[in-house]
Amino acid sequence: MIGFTIFYSAYVAEYVRSGLQAVPRAQTEAARSLGISEFDINRSIVLPQALRVVVAPLVGNVLDIFNSAPLVFIIGLTDFLRAGQMILANPQYGDRTFEVLSFLLVTYFLVGSMITYAARRLEDHMATSAR
Repeated sequence: MIGFTIFYSAYVAEYVRSGLQAVPRAQTEAARSLGISEFDINRSIVLPQALRVVVAPLVGNVLDIFNSAPLVFIIGLTDFLRAGQMILANPQYGDRTFEVLSFLLVTYFLVGSMITYAARRLEDHMATSAR
């Protein structure tokens, strides 16, 4: 689990770094020349612009984590797909393979679709933002 977390946190750090570098240096220099504090510069000028750049890759990262979560059973954790396999291992439900796998498919599809929909709404909102 620690390795999984470190692996994906490296991607997140790179996305955030690239978003912060996408903000033109002249913006922060102009804010400093106006006497705005460093905290206010970062909060009001740098972060809103950096978030616009970072949202799409972060959403892709979240979807990637969600889709690769079934791989965590390799390290001994029970995930959603493994829970379905455990249900099918029970002799009482062994003949319901189609229903269990269909439920897993629909659930993965719905969660992935909700994440994508929320991300698109967030991107649209940030694109039309006044800042």
